[in-house]
Formats: sequence, C-alpha cells, structure tokens
Amino acid sequence: MIARGFEANDAVGHPTPEQLLNDALAAQRRGLIVDAKRLYASLLNVDPANAAAYGNLAIIAAQQGDLATAERLLRQGIRLKPTDPTAYNNLGSVLQEQGRLADAIAAHRQAIKLNPNYAEAFLALGNALKQQGDVDGAMAAYRSAMAARHDYPEAHNNLGVLLQMQGRLEEAASAYRQAAALRPAYTEAVFNLGAVLHRQQDLSAAEAAYRRVISLNPAIAFVHNNLGTVLQQQARLEEALAAYGRAIELQGDNTEALNNAGIVLQELGRAGEAIDLYRRLIQRMPAYADAHNNMGTALLAQGRALEARAAFEQALAQRPEFPEAFCNLGNAWRELGDLRQAIAAYANALRLRPDYADAFSQLTYHRAQACAWDDYKADQQRLIDLVRRGVRVPPFYLLSTPASAADQLRCAEQWVRPRIPPRDAQFDHRRAARGGRIRLGYLSADFHQHATAQLMAELLERHDRGGFEVVGYSYGPVDSSPMRARLALAFDRFVDIRAMSHREAARLIHADKVDILIDLKGYTHQARPAISAHRPAPVQVSYL
Repeated sequence: MIARGFEANDAVGHPTPEQLLNDALAAQRRGLIVDAKRLYASLLNVDPANAAAYGNLAIIAAQQGDLATAERLLRQGIRLKPTDPTAYNNLGSVLQEQGRLADAIAAHRQAIKLNPNYAEAFLALGNALKQQGDVDGAMAAYRSAMAARHDYPEAHNNLGVLLQMQGRLEEAASAYRQAAALRPAYTEAVFNLGAVLHRQQDLSAAEAAYRRVISLNPAIAFVHNNLGTVLQQQARLEEALAAYGRAIELQGDNTEALNNAGIVLQELGRAGEAIDLYRRLIQRMPAYADAHNNMGTALLAQGRALEARAAFEQALAQRPEFPEAFCNLGNAWRELGDLRQAIAAYANALRLRPDYADAFSQLTYHRAQACAWDDYKADQQRLIDLVRRGVRVPPFYLLSTPASAADQLRCAEQWVRPRIPPRDAQFDHRRAARGGRIRLGYLSADFHQHATAQLMAELLERHDRGGFEVVGYSYGPVDSSPMRARLALAFDRFVDIRAMSHREAARLIHADKVDILIDLKGYTHQARPAISAHRPAPVQVSYL
C-alpha cells in the first residue's frame, strides 16, 4: 500500500493575526472543522493576504472531497507566497487526486526545488511517478526521501512495493522490514512483508507477519484470508478453516474466503458442507466460475458424477478458457463411463495449459484404456520425467511405466506430501502393550461389488480368529449386493465412515485401538490417504 497525505502549514503569514491562526490550527488538529473554517474566515477578513490560511483551508476542502476548491485555495496561497514548498507539495497531491499527473509532478518538483531536503515532497513525487508508470523515477524519488529523512517508514514501504512489483522479493522484504522496524505498528508494511514471504514460500515467517497484522488490527478480513492460505499450505486445515471463517464473519461477501473455506472442507473430507458453502456462494455470484468448478469436485467426491458434470459445464459456460474445469469435466465423464468425452476434456485442458501435469497424467492413462497407442512410449517417459522434476503425478498411473522403484517412491512421497497433517495433528502410540488378540483394521472404499472385494473376501474370512480381531472401515458406496453382505459377515465389526471427515475417521480408528491398519486403496481412484496420514494406528500397511 502506498502512503500519502497532506501536511498542515504551521507558518505564520503576518504577525498581527497570529493568535487567530494558532486557534484555527488547534481546532483543525482536534477535528473541529466547523470551528477551524470559521476561524480561518475571520483571519482572512483581518488579513486577506494570509497564505497559511488559504493553504490550511485547502487541506480541509481536500479532506472533504472538494478538490476543485482545494486547488483554487492552494493556488491563491501560492500567489501570495510563491516561495512556500508546502503549498506546492499539497497542490501536487490535490492534482494527483484528480488524475492530473503531469501537473502534480511539476508541483512536487517545484516544492523540492524550493526545499531540496523536503522528504515528504520526494515521497509524494514518487507516488505520482509510480501512478504515471515511471517505476525507475519513483524508486529514485523514494530513495531521495529516505536520504532526506532516515527515519521515514512510508518511503521504505513504498519502495518495497515497487521492488515487489519487479519481482525483487529479497530487496522488497528488506524494505518492508526496515519500515516495520521504524514503526512497529505499521500494519501496511507488516502485511506487505507477509505477502512477500508468502510468495517466497517462507510460510512460517509469512504466518508470523499476518498474525502480527491481526494483533494490530483484527478487523481486516483479507488478512485472515491470507493467513488461512498459509495455514492451508502447511496442511493445518482446521486452523485454515477457522481463519477463513473469521474472514467471512468480518466480510460476509468475501468470495475468496468462502471459496477457500469450501476447498478446505473438501480436503478435510467434509464434501457435503463444502457443497452447501458453494451453493451459498453461487447464489450470491451466479457467474463465479471457480465456485461452480469447486462444487463439481465436491459432488464428484460424493459420487454424484452427473451433477458434477453439470457444475463443470456451468463453470466453462462462465469461463470457456478454464483448464482446471476441463480436467475435472474429464474426471466426471470418466465416472460416467464415457472415455471418449473424458479424453476430449483432458485434451482441452492441456491445450489451454500445456504444462498441466494432472491433465497429462489423466490423458495418458485413459488413452491407454482406450487402446490409443500413438505416442504411448514417449508419454510414459514424460510421466517419469515429470516425477523426477518434482511434479506431482498420481502414483497409480506410474505403475504401468518403466519407472524404477526409486521413481515410484519419489512419486508417492510427492503425491501425499500436501495431505500429511502437521506432526501435532497426528496420533501418538505410547500405550502399554495389551494382551489378547491383535486388532486388524481394513480401510477401503471397495467393500461392495468390486474387484478388490472379490480378491479380499476369502482372506478376511480365513483370518485366525484366535489370534486376530478383524474390523472393516468402509467409506465407499452401500450397494446392498451379496458381496457387501458377505463382507459384513467376514468382519468382526463393520464400520461405515463415509460421512466422517478424514480427521474424524482417523480419530475413530485410533479410539478403537487398532494395532495394524491395512489401507486397501493405496493411491487408486477415490482413495482417502489423508485418513492414514493422521497415523491412527502404530503399524500401517498399504495394499497397493
């Protein structure tokens, strides 16, 4: 944020009305504007040539939004006292407010000519030059302001803004730190520092800066939203949701916070609540493409592919060049069993964003499913190369490539990293050893008529019940099939966790004192690895 402002002229024009001028200044500083205007008018009746009175009346007019009157009064004061640098500087600020940048710059330069060490005029000149697009000139002006006044936080802050615009983030951060050091309660500088640190992915430092701003002024909604994004990037999802909630409390129509809260709810496994939030957002902003797209992903997570497809199509109707919506539309068509439409949607996503790794992964895998073998080997190698460059690729899609075991491990680590909650959100396992049977927990979405169920049913039935207790945790569909009934009998206990968030499901498994948790989904479609990422059991095994 760029600092600007007007200055009161303390100069005394003619000595005879000195007390009247002092009384007017005192009233103006106390905010008694009606009294101040009356006193200045009285002063001008006594001393019509009092330039200070015209200058201070001009400040009042400018603060009240009457820029034309402010300009007229300042020019009258300058005619009476053409050597007054403050009057020229204030005139420049009034002209800048009117968008008359060339005239404003000339006025500020005249102020500096009259007073070469006039720090405030250099700051104002920098603001005008920035607005005109002369970044180099603006930076030089801010540096001159700092040279004229070493303890000038606004100059450091405004210089930081320009450095940030140029992508010179380290220098920008240094400027903001200097501004905050000079004035510890300077919220704009501390916020700007947080934004730069956020861009640099120094998330802990960015969080500290945003929290400092909130301690100084807790009523700024967008700061809470920014704090939420930092917490979300650290996988501290519950805290992020609380930050977004506070932003929404402060500003009910904060679309960014509403949208972000919905995304976090999805990441927490609370898709139903996310859908409700998106509907609320769409009701306010029917043309908000991001909300339609995100609602579609939540609907897809609930297995409502037809509704999801409609949501993605609505997002594309609002924003036809939306690669993420095309990729998600491909996922919806995949769920609806239409490979041709899915492949077309993924191809459109890549057309709009050629480096879109998710879309490329999906396109490569589903082209193979459709027996489209052209470029197959090159595409497989590209998937491996993406992994080696640190790009997140779905691990399951790497299984059919010639990737090494090290590639597979790296791929899985990169894929799951954003889903791993902070260490203090993971469960500890310090309980004393207990006697009796070992408790096994099987976690899956496939406890219904599904290939995994066909493979696992007899294994579950044949577990030695003398040595093992077997519990099933299901987050997949209830299809009322004979296989579902068979599996329910194969477990000692069969628990439906579909409606639970990832954290709630993990908490239940931990409370059940499961000794070994076997995740049957791995990184396949509709898997919920975030449950296992909370470490609800002391020993955890992945089947795929």
